[in-house]
Amino acid sequence: LKKYNYDIKIYKVKEDKLIEDNEKYFYHVVTNKPMYVGQKISFTETNQSGVYKRVMEKESLVNDIYLHPENYKQEDLDHHTKVALRELAMEEIRQKYYSNYPSRIKSLYVSTDLEDSNMWANSFIKKGRVVYQIVKLKTTGNSFTGNAYNCFEGTTDKEHNLKESFKYWDNIIEDESKIIYETIFLFQKLPAVFQSPCATDLHISRTNRPSEPVRNGTFKDSGFPVQARILS
Repeated sequence: LKKYNYDIKIYKVKEDKLIEDNEKYFYHVVTNKPMYVGQKISFTETNQSGVYKRVMEKESLVNDIYLHPENYKQEDLDHHTKVALRELAMEEIRQKYYSNYPSRIKSLYVSTDLEDSNMWANSFIKKGRVVYQIVKLKTTGNSFTGNAYNCFEGTTDKEHNLKESFKYWDNIIEDESKIIYETIFLFQKLPAVFQSPCATDLHISRTNRPSEPVRNGTFKDSGFPVQARILS
């Protein structure tokens, strides 16, 4: 493998794209099942993230695609296969050249502010994903903030996938109007839910309880509950 040079103008996304070890707060869009104040999140060898599970389920298929690309057409690949092609290439480049950065397939996806988190929640809803709530997390560990526009569509061409992966980890910005922040976080201390905003479905003008996900319409933060407290 080699590092690629890019004949484009480069802009810094954020001065602190890699943040290390200090206790910090993040916002997380909850799409699996409701969370509660005080709950702790734990990823282990037997309890991996949903991203890790979906990608690794496709690992053998990805290997076969690279060995026999003539047997596969790009237009016939399903969404999750394209994601696996991308994420495995990005992980290969990360391990070799950016090992101090957190792994995308083993990290929690978060935002550094509530505005970005609301944007992601609405994006998920438009794609048909169920959104329960946005929670505020308190924890320590390493995080990386990059540009989601650099998350390319995986192809049957491994060389292309590896080249595009460098753009993500190097935070290459080709167009200043196309920057969407995403933060990946690999925690050392288990993150605990510090505060839990509820979702509001503006179509029916009421506050959603965590057991009532927003499936369509607009997601908007409606404030933190009064019982929220800092966890020891």
